[in-house]
Amino acid sequence: MKATIIAFLLLLALSVANAAENVIHLQSEQVSLRCPASWVIIAHKLGSPSDVVAFQILNPADDGSDNSTNLSVIAFDLRQTEAMLKFTQAILEHEKQKHPVKEVGEWAINTWNDKQGDTTYEIRDCYRTAKPFGIHVRLAIPKLPKTTKDWSDKLETDFKKLLGSITSKTSKPAEGVKVERREN
Repeated sequence: MKATIIAFLLLLALSVANAAENVIHLQSEQVSLRCPASWVIIAHKLGSPSDVVAFQILNPADDGSDNSTNLSVIAFDLRQTEAMLKFTQAILEHEKQKHPVKEVGEWAINTWNDKQGDTTYEIRDCYRTAKPFGIHVRLAIPKLPKTTKDWSDKLETDFKKLLGSITSKTSKPAEGVKVERREN
């Protein structure tokens, strides 16, 4: 009886730990990623040369405002001409803009600022290939005065985990994902 109770408690603890994240599949389950369960899925489009999932990341500082932290992941099937062109075009557009690029493991990360209304956003566009797929991750963070350091630190940790979790059935997880937040 005692062993049964202990086994039950262990299973319960494992299920609670696993509930803390979601696994999302793109490109007919050929690409997968892990993200916190607290990230709200606001779009999930499948069945094209480029599958998309988008999240809203809740920040108490944006409560009651039109600003929100958003993240999107696009998986391009590079075996299809249309997808290869879109992926390549996105990378070339960033090269034209001359945004700072940081190579982090297998990721090329472009960081820049943009405005939406009166609010400045930090934008991170991240690219890598996970053959035969091209992956584009965009994180848009409004710079709000009430955003806490704890929230920013947690977002940074979750962002790094997300980047490190993206795999295709023919690739390994990205190694060496260390992203530093720039203060402007």
